Amino acid sequence: TWSNYFSFTEEPQLPIDFTMPSYYCEHSPNSVFNKQPMVAIRTAQGRVTLDGTVFKVFSKDGVKVFTTGSSEEFDSALQLYFGIILK
Repeated sequence: TWSNYFSFTEEPQLPIDFTMPSYYCEHSPNSVFNKQPMVAIRTAQGRVTLDGTVFKVFSKDGVKVFTTGSSEEFDSALQLYFGIILK
């Protein structure tokens, strides 16, 4: 049987509404968001994600998966796909 898993409303959200969920994601030992690097961005072609050292490029043609083997490759991919430069 079907059951509701998520529900959405069009009520405006205030900055305070994001404080506790953000704190949980950053600090809880049960959160997946504080275990390894995780970044995602939408592109004109689809989406690019980073989960740990695995980059995935999603497009209408499918998914291309890249694994970064060194810190230089990781830093290069962050800069190329996300415009992030680590110092």
